[in-house]
Amino acid sequence: MDHSWTSAVQGINPLQAEYEATFGPGDYRPHVPTVYWSFRVMVGVGFGLIGLGALGAWLLYRRRFYETAWFHRFALLALALPSWPISPGGW
Repeated sequence: MDHSWTSAVQGINPLQAEYEATFGPGDYRPHVPTVYWSFRVMVGVGFGLIGLGALGAWLLYRRRFYETAWFHRFALLALALPSWPISPGGW
């Protein structure tokens, strides 16, 4: 890979063959469903946090931010999301 706009992207099977030739026999392929779904969970939670921030900004604009206890409870629970499951998911 030469990191240019015109370089070819290899698939999993050619990379497996290249790594076997370089590092010896073994299974060097990633578990694709895990990578696929962990990325989508990471993006979904990220958009949820963006939505939570937008809701907080809207509540602040409408001068109801300090009176909405449900929002504060939900935001407090959302503090754990960047460390679980986002961080193991790929961020």
